[in-house]
Amino acid sequence: ELKEQVPRFGKYFTATQYLRFDRDQFGCIAVLPFFSYIVRQVNIAQVRIQLSLYDSLGYGYLREKDMENFVFELVPTLPQLAALQEEFYPFYVFTAVRRFFFFLDPKRTGRIFIKDLLTSPILSELLELRTEQPLSPGEEGAPSSNWFSIQAALKVYGQYLELDQDQNGMLGPKELQKYGSGMLTELFISRLFQEYQTYEGEMDYKCFLDFVLAMENKRSRQAMAYLFRALDLHGNGRLDAFAVKYFFNDVVNTLRARDLDAASIEDVKDEVFDMVKPRNPMHITLDDLVNCGQGHTVVSILTDGHGFW
Repeated sequence: ELKEQVPRFGKYFTATQYLRFDRDQFGCIAVLPFFSYIVRQVNIAQVRIQLSLYDSLGYGYLREKDMENFVFELVPTLPQLAALQEEFYPFYVFTAVRRFFFFLDPKRTGRIFIKDLLTSPILSELLELRTEQPLSPGEEGAPSSNWFSIQAALKVYGQYLELDQDQNGMLGPKELQKYGSGMLTELFISRLFQEYQTYEGEMDYKCFLDFVLAMENKRSRQAMAYLFRALDLHGNGRLDAFAVKYFFNDVVNTLRARDLDAASIEDVKDEVFDMVKPRNPMHITLDDLVNCGQGHTVVSILTDGHGFW
């Protein structure tokens, strides 16, 4: 009856849509899941229209500045961001947009296709802030776990300010080395500054956000690729025995500087190759790290004294 009265709803009342849902003993589907599905589809359609308004070139993708404009104008419409101070808006926007580009633009093309945004759980995470009340602690999307919450944005910006000991608005290698446990190796930090864009040898807030996203999401392929680039001494996409021993040697130095014991470099090299089980026993590739399921552990062992200890 609804289908006949409102033709535009017809696409939701097809056999294909019906088969998406579980059916009871009478072959009927529950109303609530079906209604929720339609609401999600309508929301996606609305967001698609919103995003398209920021596609200034009309090519179906958004550049970083386009995304920044989208988020900046979205912020006042999100109830959970009502307490956000206006002077913090630019830093909040940078914090939010970097998450999109880190995960959806891993090749650093400077653009994200709208279709990828719409199917990404990251956009859903941002739009969770539309609800009047935040989710309870422990629930998926709750403030403690939602990158886009005020609490999370202030936390990461606070880390940046705390590390910026000379208060010049940028981070040098010595300052970044104090991140987290303060036991990241000098070699690893040096390689990051060699591989990623810096400004006269220092890292700005956007670069820091990429670093934090990689360190906090080591199990993801995007984070693994970010960190592997620093480990790839020869720039050939391969981590050989020499590189493994070279990086772990600096972990040993970091531990000994704190009077902590460290395992044999040769033993750790063998353990790393045993954990990864690379397709070619002579070297480890990014695919090997991702596919073995232990890549995050290997990266920690080779870059962080605390990760090994």
